[in-house]
Amino acid sequence: YFQEVHRLNFLSHKKSNNTVQKADILTLLTTAPETKRAVGLAKQFYHDAFREGPLECVWSGKIIRDESMMAVDHMIPFALWKNNDLWNLLPAQKKVNGDKSDLIPSRSLLEKRKDIITEYWDRLYQAHPAHFSKEISISLLGKPFAEQGNWNEEAFAHLLQKADYLIDVRGYEAWEWADA
Repeated sequence: YFQEVHRLNFLSHKKSNNTVQKADILTLLTTAPETKRAVGLAKQFYHDAFREGPLECVWSGKIIRDESMMAVDHMIPFALWKNNDLWNLLPAQKKVNGDKSDLIPSRSLLEKRKDIITEYWDRLYQAHPAHFSKEISISLLGKPFAEQGNWNEEAFAHLLQKADYLIDVRGYEAWEWADA
């Protein structure tokens, strides 16, 4: 549901006269939602990143030395929001990912881990600019991506809003990594 609303919002901003065409709405409303975790592109990206050295777990800050220790985590859990966008898929240690499961990262955890989240976003954008910018525009920003300026600051603020909404309004459990 969130993704469809954001797509409609994106389309309305994209149109110069702020109107959305009926065909655009019908296409969105008749599109079947994602039902599978599709992390292939993100997994390939992180596989390639290991050539440059170990990765940092997005939640614990601990070093992930090789792929066998890594899981690709849906920051906003797939079980709650069927979203496989690159911005939502970050590397975590397998144990940490298992501990998080389908919980929502707390605002305080997100704020503590902001630097690594936005660093991964920058790297993902550099590797897949068209793909990344389209996805983050539609499902997180709700408006066209602007490469100039602080897009990652704005996107991070939207991520905080989503987490707050899911925890405070929808009543999902907040997750805080004990060692963070």
